Amino acid sequence: MDAWTETAFAGGSADFELRFPLPVASTLAVQPIQMAADFRAELHASFSVPQMTRDFTGAFTTTPSQAVILVPGVTRQPLPPGSLLQSRQHTSKSGKAITIRFYWPPAPTGIVAGYTAPLRKWETTTIMGLTTAPIVLHGYFSQTYRPGHHNFTEEFLFEPRLEDGISPAILTELQSLNIKQLYVQFGFAVPEFKAVGLDNKVRDL
Repeated sequence: MDAWTETAFAGGSADFELRFPLPVASTLAVQPIQMAADFRAELHASFSVPQMTRDFTGAFTTTPSQAVILVPGVTRQPLPPGSLLQSRQHTSKSGKAITIRFYWPPAPTGIVAGYTAPLRKWETTTIMGLTTAPIVLHGYFSQTYRPGHHNFTEEFLFEPRLEDGISPAILTELQSLNIKQLYVQFGFAVPEFKAVGLDNKVRDL
């Protein structure tokens, strides 16, 4: 386990733990050399100021802690052969439109009872109707993906201010609209497209 604290984190501080469960002795006996990719990687966080999340009912609430499983991603490296391009589109009743394009890793082979594909690499996200010019995101930190079980549902969170090289005019427009983040969920009859305000209040777009 490696642990550290971020003292300036979303209105407070956060304690992080990067955990790699070690293999049992019987595994080391037959495979004494282990690589980082052989381990399950977990990131745990505890927040001094509770952070926004969604509960099992779909309601927006706050939580003092979070834990996620980390998987290998690709940023500037070439995609592995067989990577699967995905595309998601939605237009709200008010005319706000979003198109999301990203890659899943190659599907597993052999006997599998279904699986949940993680995001392998972002291509681009385009958001139209909010600002004078379209918002186009390519970066790793400005886009977040959370797959539900077997990808039956998918959640996306976009934060344009974390996009390298984004137009200051777009950020000014978003601030005047009281928009810090954009949230999208697919998987139900009607996708959800919401804005998270600078005051952390969530509203439909």
